[in-house]
Amino acid sequence: GEKVSALPAAFVWSDLRVRVRVRVRVRVLTHDD
Repeated sequence: GEKVSALPAAFVWSDLRVRVRVRVRVRVLTHDD
């Protein structure tokens, strides 16, 4: 059971990191005063 749940967890974690990175990038780009 651990191997089955470990794979999706890795994808979720990587997706989360990508979303945070994109969010920060967009925030920086749109924060030009």
